[in-house]
This record gives sequence, C-alpha cells and structure tokens, in this order.
Amino acid sequence: MKKSHELSIDSLTKLGERIRESRIAAGLTQDELAGGEITRNMLSRIETGAALPSLPTLCIIAEKLEMPVGALLGDLSDYASYRMTVELRGMLNKKQYSKLLERYSRSTVRANDELMYILTEASVGQAEECFISGNIAEARAHIANAKRYAESTTFDTLSVIERAELCLMMTEEPDKQNGELGQQSRLKSMIFEKNRLAIYLWARSMLVCESADTYSAPNKSAKELNARLKPIISELSDGFLRSHIEAKLDIANADYLEAKARLVPYLDSADKLPPTLLFDLYTDLELCCKCCGDFENAYKYSNAKLALLQKIKL
Repeated sequence: MKKSHELSIDSLTKLGERIRESRIAAGLTQDELAGGEITRNMLSRIETGAALPSLPTLCIIAEKLEMPVGALLGDLSDYASYRMTVELRGMLNKKQYSKLLERYSRSTVRANDELMYILTEASVGQAEECFISGNIAEARAHIANAKRYAESTTFDTLSVIERAELCLMMTEEPDKQNGELGQQSRLKSMIFEKNRLAIYLWARSMLVCESADTYSAPNKSAKELNARLKPIISELSDGFLRSHIEAKLDIANADYLEAKARLVPYLDSADKLPPTLLFDLYTDLELCCKCCGDFENAYKYSNAKLALLQKIKL
C-alpha cells in the first residue's frame, strides 16, 4: 500500500510540474491561468502536487494553455514531444531556422505530425537563407531534408515544398515540360503567401537566358515577358529584388542604359547584398556596359564578379 501511495504522490507532482512549465512557457501568471473558473490558491496547490484537479478543471487548464489534456496526463515521451513542438514552433515563428534544426538534432523526442511539418518549414527557410548567402550545396541538402520530413506528416506541405522547388530553379535548368497550368498553380501559391523571394526566383528563372537578340534588337519574347512578369513583380516592394527583375526586362528589350540606371544605385550598398545576388548584379552591369560601349567599367565589373565567385560555395 505504501508503494502505491508513493506512485500516486509522484504522479501528482509530475502533473503539477507539467502544468507549471506549460503556464510559464505560455507567458501566463497563476492569476491569468486561474481566471474566474479556478482560484489562484487551488492552482498553486495543483502545481506543487498538493491537490489533484478534477477532470473538468484539468480540461479548463489545458484549454487555456492551448494544449491537449493528453499531453498533461500522457506518458513522459508524449509530454516531451509536446514540449518540443511548442519550443520549435516558437523558433519557427521567429524564423530561427538554424537554431531550430540544431535543437531538434540534439533531442530524442518521439516525432509527431506537427513536429514534422515544423521541420519541413524550417528546412525550406534555412535552404532559402543558404541560397541567398551563396551556400548552394547546403541549400540543396536542406531541401532534401524538407522533402523527407514532408513525407512523414499528414499536414499540407505543398506550398512549402513549392518554395523549395523555386529555390532550386536558380541552380538547375528550368523544367521545359512544365505546362502553363503548373506555372499558374505555383504563381497563385507564391502570391497568396506573399513570399518575396519565391516571386523573385520565379520571375528571374523566366529571364535567366532572355537577353536581347542583338545589341540593338529586343528579344523576340520581350513583349510576352513584359506582359507576364509586370503584374507579378508588382507583388514585390520597391528595392533590389524588384529593380533587378525590371532591369532584366530592360535588357531583354535591349534598353541597356535604363537597366544600368536601375542597378548602379545598389553598388553603394553592395556589401549588404547576399553574394549570389551581388554576383548577378555585377554580371548584368558588365553586360550593360559592354552593350553601351563602356568597356572600362565592363572590365571592372568582370573582375569584381570573378573575385566574388571565389567566395561563393557551389
């Protein structure tokens, strides 16, 4: 009988500790959690293991903590999984992708649906950060991880994986077999989520090989490109991403002076641009200068581009 009593006390203590930890993690005081349904004194006794809450009381506490009752009453592995989910969700909201992934790699918790979705999101977010900082190989590895995590959750990960695929479009050949319907589906998803980088990457992939046919004649697809991309880049706020796409459209239209005028101002803040975007800036300026007969600056941008290339990890 004594052993049974000791287990009961231990269970009460663990339940109280879980409620207290969850309350603190939620940023609530005892008064706020108690509200009008429970007295603060009763909540304090529950948290210290001095009192056992009734099932209705436990349901009230769980609802205010926005967690399932089972996470309080279940076994330790279930609770640990829940606590990990809450912790990682907070990091995801703050876009602390690297910290999140590293934290999970050190844990031994049992994975659940939401955890796998969070890891999918974090892996894609980290891939995007790696890409714009020039770590292409690392970006691809994170995208592979994202796809693996996505296979282990029943959450809808379609838009997340589409972001990953758009990131890869910068380093791989565009899918020539992809139909108009598929492109519109991607586009709708991008605009719906207002993902600036995804919109930029998609628009840039359309222009990667579309320079003017000659120094003076617009590309044969220039009119179509303008019609398709102008409405899309309107989703981008003013800044380098938008100016870069507009400059590429100018290049397709053989308007090199206009393209150069759009891009040159960003040289003053070149140190703030990610390496891959800075490389593109030098590349486009080199082309514009060549086509305008400004060979001295074309040579300068060519050298700057080659020097930067050494810093980008492919």
